[in-house]
Amino acid sequence: METKLEIKEYDPSKISKPTLVVGVPEAGLVGIIASSYLRDQMKLPELGYIESDLLPAVVVVHESKPKHPIRIFGKDNLAVITSEVPLHPRLSLELAKEVVSWAKSKNTKLILGITSVPFDEEIEGEAERKPKVLAISSDERPAEVLKQMGANPFEEGVMMGTHAAILRNCITMHQPNLTLLAEAYSKFPDPGAAAAVIQVVNKALSTSVDIQNLIKQSEEIRLRMRELMATTQENMRRNVATSPSLYG
Repeated sequence: METKLEIKEYDPSKISKPTLVVGVPEAGLVGIIASSYLRDQMKLPELGYIESDLLPAVVVVHESKPKHPIRIFGKDNLAVITSEVPLHPRLSLELAKEVVSWAKSKNTKLILGITSVPFDEEIEGEAERKPKVLAISSDERPAEVLKQMGANPFEEGVMMGTHAAILRNCITMHQPNLTLLAEAYSKFPDPGAAAAVIQVVNKALSTSVDIQNLIKQSEEIRLRMRELMATTQENMRRNVATSPSLYG
């Protein structure tokens, strides 16, 4: 049966030639934590949503208002897509293709993906921990440029999941893409990794989002996102049978 995925904008004129940030639930929930924090700190209004018959029968509730689980926010030259539900593998493929096609139609300057690589050492040293951020670019940015942003080039390994599908479509459609992967705890929501990746985003996009509130809210975020973390882990177990190390 043919599936249907639609990107619905309340006012298409509100988004033109943006940088598009994409965050979905994966290891450590880094993508959704970081993209949501960017959205909130920059006070980006809701501009639309993504609908698909592959989405589970859920709505998310914020301030007593029901919301679509995958929404689009933005203003000026920045747009953010966040998903508050884990993505079925087929939905990942459909969403990746449609998002990149939509980005092309908007003359998007750059798709900036935020995700993670698993980091499973003990959590005790949290205060001193400084998560590394890896970066991979569809236009093969020089390693020196990535290092100036505070990221290490992703040199060898395998990417999987939604952001791999987005990157692959970007290569095919000649859409500039930069994907950032922060070292994150795979079993817990990881605001520390999200904070690390936002520092790289600030340099990549010339923004100045303060991460102090994110760090202060770390424990609250972990508690609030426990249920999403559990469903994300289950989704990842179903989606990934075996995979080589991301570090090669």
